[in-house]
Amino acid sequence: MKLNLKNKFVLLTGGTRGIGKNICDQFIEHGSKVIITGTKTSQNYKLPSKLYDFIQFDTLSDTSVDNFFDKVNKFKHIDILINNMGINKINNLKNIRHSEFDFILENNLKIPYKLSQSISTKMIKQNKGKIINISSIWSIVSKPKRSSYASSKSGLNGLTRTLAAELGKYNILVNSISPGIVYTELTKRNLGKEINVIKNKIPLKRLAKTNEIGSVVIFLSSDLNTYITGQNIVVDGGYTII
Repeated sequence: MKLNLKNKFVLLTGGTRGIGKNICDQFIEHGSKVIITGTKTSQNYKLPSKLYDFIQFDTLSDTSVDNFFDKVNKFKHIDILINNMGINKINNLKNIRHSEFDFILENNLKIPYKLSQSISTKMIKQNKGKIINISSIWSIVSKPKRSSYASSKSGLNGLTRTLAAELGKYNILVNSISPGIVYTELTKRNLGKEINVIKNKIPLKRLAKTNEIGSVVIFLSSDLNTYITGQNIVVDGGYTII
């Protein structure tokens, strides 16, 4: 059996940088028709020449959100949905504003829920589909100052399991992936010299590369995956087993 991703329609939120960009690039390499989102207009990004479409999706703008979901609801056919977009803000519990907590849940949990609701109706008509939610290791372990983020990603795992149970009869497979600490420009900027300390806590003694997350997405999305559903796949180099 082959990957068989050629001409598959893929909707990927947050596909302009980091893990999302690699996921986008890998799908394009396999001949998929990829639609990605970004918070800015397309002129602000160096988009792949073979990208099928780009939709601006800025959750700080009600107009942008409404326009995005209007377009999504008009899609006739989506084979694969990747809920990758998300935000993280580290803060002590006593300092978290209710509006801040709500905004993180809106981005990391409610939007994947709304997108899954919309796209699954199309998949049900097709009697097949794949939905993959990009979660985090902070959904299964945690650290101080991650109340908002950990809550949102734990909720995303719960959503994954419930959707898998509900949509399985339509041959729709739903899984989440929990990346560990991935080496990106944002990680390098946020962690600085602390990266070396973290490396020593990982059994493989290095951070993940973006393609190591993207490859798991490709596998779960492909025809090679016919029976994995409702699972949270942890890709962390062994960080959470210590």
